[in-house]
Amino acid sequence: MKPFNLRSISPRLWVFAVILAGTRLADAAAAEVVAWGSREYANAYGQMDVPSGLSNVVAIAAGDAHSLALTAEGRVVSWGAYYSGSAYIPMTVPSGLSNVVAISAGAFHSLALTAEGRVVAWGDNQAWQTNVPSGLSNVVAIVAENYRSLALTAEGRVVAWGTDSPDLSLPITDDYVPSGLSNVVAIAAGDSHSLAITGLAPGLAAPALVGPRLLVATADRPFHHRITARNGVTTYGATGLPLGLVLNPDTGMITGQPTPAGSYKVVFSATNSVGASAITATLFVNGPAVPAIASSGLVVAGLGSGFSYSVMTQNEADWFGANGLPLGLVIDLQTGVISGVPMELGDFVADLVATNRYGLRTGALTLRVSPVVAWGDSKDRSGQNTVPGGLSNVVAIAAGNSQSLALTAEGKVASWGGGQNYRVPSELSNVVSIAAGGFHGLASTIEGRAVAWGWNYATNVPTGLSEVVSIAAGRFHGLALTSEGRVVAWGENGGGQTNVPSGLSNAVAIAAGDSHSLALTAEGQVMAWGAYYNGSASVPMTVPSGLSNVIAIAAGGDHSMALTTEGRVVTWGNNENGQTRVPSGLSNVVAIAAGEYHSLALTGDGRVVAWGAYRNESGYVPVIVPRGLSNVVGIAAGESHSLALMGQSTVPTPRLELSRGMSWLELQAHGAPGISCQLLRASGLSGPWLPAEPVTFTDSVQFLHVPDVAEPAQFFRLLRK
Repeated sequence: MKPFNLRSISPRLWVFAVILAGTRLADAAAAEVVAWGSREYANAYGQMDVPSGLSNVVAIAAGDAHSLALTAEGRVVSWGAYYSGSAYIPMTVPSGLSNVVAISAGAFHSLALTAEGRVVAWGDNQAWQTNVPSGLSNVVAIVAENYRSLALTAEGRVVAWGTDSPDLSLPITDDYVPSGLSNVVAIAAGDSHSLAITGLAPGLAAPALVGPRLLVATADRPFHHRITARNGVTTYGATGLPLGLVLNPDTGMITGQPTPAGSYKVVFSATNSVGASAITATLFVNGPAVPAIASSGLVVAGLGSGFSYSVMTQNEADWFGANGLPLGLVIDLQTGVISGVPMELGDFVADLVATNRYGLRTGALTLRVSPVVAWGDSKDRSGQNTVPGGLSNVVAIAAGNSQSLALTAEGKVASWGGGQNYRVPSELSNVVSIAAGGFHGLASTIEGRAVAWGWNYATNVPTGLSEVVSIAAGRFHGLALTSEGRVVAWGENGGGQTNVPSGLSNAVAIAAGDSHSLALTAEGQVMAWGAYYNGSASVPMTVPSGLSNVIAIAAGGDHSMALTTEGRVVTWGNNENGQTRVPSGLSNVVAIAAGEYHSLALTGDGRVVAWGAYRNESGYVPVIVPRGLSNVVGIAAGESHSLALMGQSTVPTPRLELSRGMSWLELQAHGAPGISCQLLRASGLSGPWLPAEPVTFTDSVQFLHVPDVAEPAQFFRLLRK
């Protein structure tokens, strides 16, 4: 056999497989899905990010940029994205889809076949490929390919929908399937053609069995398989099936829940009026296993923001438990979903439990509740999305090319991502504003100084610059706004971005892009200078005619933004990635931020809206705001990531708790560091409440004392001073 050469694969092609682990395939409860692809386009949309804990997989399918898996329970799992005609969006499985027996993935759409013979389609529909024909039923096989779909019915009839036209303008018609095609037992589809295996009409020859010789099932889990044969079948047969499985002799459908685990040699047979035939297949039944909790590492949640996380297990769990979650989060005992609104800052190690009828397993989850949430390029190669622990009292954030900055109320700057070139000077203090550029950071201090660090021309702050009240960082240049409303610029000037217009005064805000700069005057007017790339050439950055009543400005790589007093967002400049295409209906905006190829808006109710794209090594990917993100008070946009600053006025209400300690039971106070309280005690619920001792929190959990069981029953409460 000629060896298979992976290098011969098309650059866009990627593959993945189900690997049955262990020395015996019957012990394949640890079946693992492994994905890989070409380096040039590797995992641009998460199509190779196999979900943690995915197990009991019996079938897989791969589309252009998405993946599907079918579990033994008849559940479909999807990851990756599909192109909707204008952007890539996540491929999600339709709600309630269950009892699935087969799956197929087209370029941008997916198909599922249920045990009832019903076809479900989802994903892109610009070529009608998800418009399942009305009345289609009794389906036994499906195929999704590029912009069309095929179905095979139990009667041997092929049904097609979608299109095979390159311009997507010609939907498939009834005459697409060859006239007279019948007695079909198998179908396949290529890029622009289809195949079918047909048999003779019933009564002309004995049945010829076709289909896989290797089947996989899981003990005590639903199983579906249809015996397939050509030339017409009167009766189907199967011998050697494990307990729990039954055959319908009229349809050839095998259903049930097999038990026990093991390897079974099963003889399938088919009979008609002419004769009979048989084949031998191997059925591997995976053994039942306890639900091992998949490792998840560190999970970050935003303080005071909606949060949801599913505890993933290998092998299905019937019950979940969690201990040590931060205040505001709870776990659903049936689904294992941790949700709520976290109200305490810090790192919390939660002890997890998952059980089913076969046993119990424990695990741990580290949950970081942070005042800053970061998202963007899933690879996070420079660490700009990895928010460090210990952040508190954050009052401002900034995002650059591959770095993130946070400013605390104490005037200190925290930095992450970007490597050594972005290390904040250790002596930097008394900072009142921050900015992050292409390869540098800027800060202004309470003394009116501008401080720069990093690597490029923008670190050469002009000598004698003083009375600085605000700064802005472009890709390779910097801006400073003085207390007199004067703008000072320095650094790279290839596009004229540091040529501050003569006569510019009374400025109240500044912004810097790749090769252009903006200033906002006290009269609500925007001034622009420098240039931007419009997709084909570098052209001057001008301001839209009639723009007025502006209260905030932002500069992206090659585009600009303005926010008006009415809460309306105005954008202009390059729009190759949709960065200036403001979403319809966007209103009540209170803040804006512009990244290299994307834009952000913050609404008055603490919600973030995003449009445009990020760029990674594989190309451009759409910006997707984390689900449930709320309680946001500040935003920042970098080249391939975004930041959100959470409202930190939410301080957990101090509470008392009896917990296990060194002396078995101890009284603990839970709150936030720095809070002062008074512990009150009473001998009865009706009081009186008498002061017992003062409590000042130095940590989120404060030991009080061990209850004295020899004393009469006491009641305690914690009163915040």
